[in-house]
Order: sequence, then structure tokens, then C-alpha cells
Amino acid sequence: MSNSESVPFTSPPSIIAQERESYAITLKWDFLKTDNGWHITSVETGHYLAVEGRRNTDNRYADGTRVIATKEPYTWDVSSESVHQSQGIAFRFLVPGANQALEFCYHGVLREGRIWESLPKNQWPQQQWELDEIKKVAVIIGTGSDAAEGAAAAYVSGYSRFFTRAGYVVAILDIQGETVKQLQRELDYMIDAEAVTFPMQSFSLEAIAESCKTMKDRFPSSSYDIRVGIWNVQQPFLKRFLSLTSEDLEKSAQINSIAAFEFARQMITTMRSNTSLEAGNGKKGTLIFRGATASLEGKIFTSAFSPAMFALRSLSQCLNKEFASENIHVTHVITDSLSSNDSGVKTPENEDLRRKAESLAKAYLYLIEQDRSAWTWELDLRPTQSSPKRALRLELLDLLSKVDDIL
Repeated sequence: MSNSESVPFTSPPSIIAQERESYAITLKWDFLKTDNGWHITSVETGHYLAVEGRRNTDNRYADGTRVIATKEPYTWDVSSESVHQSQGIAFRFLVPGANQALEFCYHGVLREGRIWESLPKNQWPQQQWELDEIKKVAVIIGTGSDAAEGAAAAYVSGYSRFFTRAGYVVAILDIQGETVKQLQRELDYMIDAEAVTFPMQSFSLEAIAESCKTMKDRFPSSSYDIRVGIWNVQQPFLKRFLSLTSEDLEKSAQINSIAAFEFARQMITTMRSNTSLEAGNGKKGTLIFRGATASLEGKIFTSAFSPAMFALRSLSQCLNKEFASENIHVTHVITDSLSSNDSGVKTPENEDLRRKAESLAKAYLYLIEQDRSAWTWELDLRPTQSSPKRALRLELLDLLSKVDDIL
């Protein structure tokens, strides 16, 4: 940027994040002056200091506005006539569109004529603007599909590692079993990350509601915002039509679509209660449904599976249209079961056949970070080439259907 200068500055302890117990630690900030204003960045993380909050009709910040750390650049205005060196004020930044300011001082934070540094540390009043460390939560329900348990756990573990690196706390909901236990063991080894599993008894509406309540109790709104929900449940029922039972149909519908209604209800209700929009994308939250090829077309042996997946896709489309006006982004991602390209034991050596958990997570994060001026409803994600095993399986299914016709 032209005509810019960087000014390093160590902030007073009074604007240290709320969760810090010791006032002995200080945060260091860089102040970058540009043609349009100032950028404030953390020396430690490189994150920008920004304002997040809902806006009134005149585009001014309403109640509930807070200062946050974000990866997106944010421009502050500096009030030069308000800078008084004799009072120890180094910078006073005005919040755009609001009658409030953030003050950085040489000897503390000045408010109502008092320099807080002069007070005993245990008597410091609450600062007008604090760096808010409310954590973002990504909720993933389902650890996979018909893949081997180890592969399913490995994929969701990969999602979790990616999202924690992106700054999220991860909550994982699934049926209690060995996969969930294995997943929790893997998550326990993650350093400097918060990821928790919440076992469920079934995919009934009541079980999902109960598990979501437990999860929300673990991550209270005073310290956490649920910003992402990912429906990762798939249970194919691959049988010949005449071999299907009413129980098969009911189970497929319950697991693959009806249960998604309750998960969506829980996520959307929670996202609507978020008091602010995310800096950078202007959202209250993102809800992602994982679909499959069966969501787009019916094939032999998918008479129970495809109708349920059609319903899931339709649900995502309805919710996308209904809640976009409330700044909640609902999207649908086509990606087939893990066993389509992964044996669950050995990963294909050919890079064109491999589907990596991190690659899928990157696509999800791309959707999550989309600006509200250009939202995607549906993505179709596949490896460059189709697995020979998958192609052979489809050919065999085709052949079996022809044999049935002959017989």
C-alpha cells in the first residue's frame, strides 16, 4: 500500500482477552497507516483487530457490537484531535458508524478522565472494548457411511484437524460405538485443539435433540458461537427392489433424510440466536449437507437410498431459500461414500484416485468463508479419475440386473 507506515505497540494489560488469568502478559500490536485508515494486527498471530456486530437500517452498529480477531483486513479511523500525549493516550480509534472508540494508551486505557494503569490491577474496571475470544464451533454429525470404521474415523479426524487449525472448536455427534471411541482417542492426541465427541443412541429425532442439547451445554453461548453445522450422515441400502422390506425403506428414510430435519432445526435455531455477523463473510452461520450421486439420479439397487437422498437435497434447497435472508448459508455437497475410492485399509497410490479428507475440508471451508454477495448452493466434489474398483462394481451391478431380467 502506498504512503503506509507500521508502528509497533504493546497494548496495556486491560485489553488482554477475557480468558487470560494473569495480567502480567501483554499483547503486541502493529499499527499500519494506509490511505484509507489504519490496520491493527497482532504481532503474534497476524490477525486483524476488527469490529463484528449486527447493523441497523442506516448501516450503523447496533447493540452487541464487539471487537474480534479476524483474518480479514479491517480499517479503523483515528481521531487525531482526541490524541493527548499529556494524558498518555497513544491512539484512539473510532468504530466506523458507531459512537464508540478503542483507545490504546502508553500507561493504560483512559476512560472518563482516569488512566486505568494508575489503579491497582485487581480494581481495573471492565474495558469498553475487549478483544473478544468467543470461540467458533463447527458441529459434525456422522463419522462416515458404509466405509470401514477405521477409514470413517480417519476422515472425520482429518476434518477435525483441518477445522481446528482454521480456528474452530469441533463437536462430533454419532452413534455410540467403536468408531466414536477410536475417533476420540485420535482427537485426544491433537495439541492445542479442542475437539469433543458426543455419542448418540440412535438417529431418532429425540436422540439428535438430546445430543445437541448436551453439546450446547458443553459449549455455552457465553464463550462459544456455533457457526458451522455439517450433516455427514450416509447409510446406503443397496438391494434389489423386490428384496426391500418396509423396514428397509423406513430405516433409509429415517437415517438419510428425516434425521437431517432435526439436525437442521437445532443448528438453524442456534445460529439465529448468534448476536453478530461474522467479520469477512457477513454470516450468522453455515449449514452443509453432504449428498451423493444418489441425490441426483436413481440407479439399480438404490430404490431405497435415492428417494431419501433426493429428499435431503430438496431440504437443503428449501432451507437455502428460506434462511438466506437471515444470513444463514445452507449448502449441499455431492461426494460419494468413502468406500467408493478408499478401501478403508490402503489408500490408492494414484493421486488422481485419492480423495483426501483435507481436500474435502478445504472445500467446506471455501463454502463457509464465502462472502454473502456470492453464495454457492451446491458443489459436486470428485477425484480426477474414478476408481477402477468402483467402475467394476457398477459394471457387475449392471450385469446382475440383466441376469435378473433373463431369469
